[in-house]
Amino acid sequence: MGSCRKCLYTPVPSLGGIAQRNITVMREMHCALLSMVCILNSAFLFFYKAYLNLNYLKGEPIMSQEKALIRVRMGSGDAHYGGNLVDGAKMLHLFGDVATELLIRHDGDEGLFVAYDSVEFLAPVYAGEYIEAEGEIVSVGNSSRKMVFEARKVIRPLPDIGVSAAEVLEEPIVVCKASGTCVVPKAQQRYNR
Repeated sequence: MGSCRKCLYTPVPSLGGIAQRNITVMREMHCALLSMVCILNSAFLFFYKAYLNLNYLKGEPIMSQEKALIRVRMGSGDAHYGGNLVDGAKMLHLFGDVATELLIRHDGDEGLFVAYDSVEFLAPVYAGEYIEAEGEIVSVGNSSRKMVFEARKVIRPLPDIGVSAAEVLEEPIVVCKASGTCVVPKAQQRYNR
């Protein structure tokens, strides 16, 4: 009797009689159960992938989501002013990336950012801080997509404690808010909604 290839059970020294048969039956049941779980898992993955591919081929988005979020560390290359202060335009750059993801998820095309309706810079951002930029489509027109954005500081360095010390903020600090409009021409919209 060798060890099972599907599990970590190894042979038990001969116990004799009923005890040995019970252990053998339990091992066989364990192996059969493991095999069934593997087969069911494989079948589920196969049918789930087939479902996703079918929706993709029909021209529908695989994942319908009207929100997008990215988190980025502000590096020393992002610092533009004295004291490692990051230029506010960097937040608009992040919002542009979020808008692009939203348009890809919604329309299957990167589209174009037409205009910001409002931009508010609410707190300074410094090199070494982690910024989380989130956007959401709030209104959909024929080809226009109205979006709102918010950038939050979620991690900040603690240079007074040590050169590599940092902390996760208990409450994120909102550093910038904006709203704007993007456009995806009708001919570029790949998903029927």
